[in-house]
Amino acid sequence: MQSSASLNSHFHDAQEKIDKVVRFGDTWCDMVTRTRKKPKRFSISLSERDYKRLQRIADAHRPPLTLQYIVNWALQGILDRAEDPQLMLELGNPLAKKPR
Repeated sequence: MQSSASLNSHFHDAQEKIDKVVRFGDTWCDMVTRTRKKPKRFSISLSERDYKRLQRIADAHRPPLTLQYIVNWALQGILDRAEDPQLMLELGNPLAKKPR
């Protein structure tokens, strides 16, 4: 049978290890929070017709999607195609590398 002093020592060691893990978790969460960049926000204006069309697209999904999701999805599609030569022709892409 272990002595009371021995049990207290093991308890103290375990408590120190738990405290180190908690401090590490606090530090890690703080670092992640500081490095996570908030997305930039902006607003757009749509015609009533375009707004209703977007709303129908969003509502057609199950579960329904938000308008923000639909617009972000469309924007990501354009950004993913930014280097596509066809998109450059369609939009006159200002990001396109100019021939020398």
